[in-house]
Amino acid sequence: MVLATGALAQNAPVPMERPATGSGQNDDTMTDVDPEVLARCKREAAQKKLKGSERATFMNACVEPED
Repeated sequence: MVLATGALAQNAPVPMERPATGSGQNDDTMTDVDPEVLARCKREAAQKKLKGSERATFMNACVEPED
């Protein structure tokens, strides 16, 4: 029985990976933004092939309404 217990310990659940740290806000957390505006901004960011902090900066500027 000792061998069976050891085998179970090897199959312990693996912790989920955390998203990369950065601005702390990704596209999916922008819930207060009009979905059509968010979709347009996501398309533009994808076309520009923006990643990481460049994408976050672009997305924040894109979704903010102009006064």
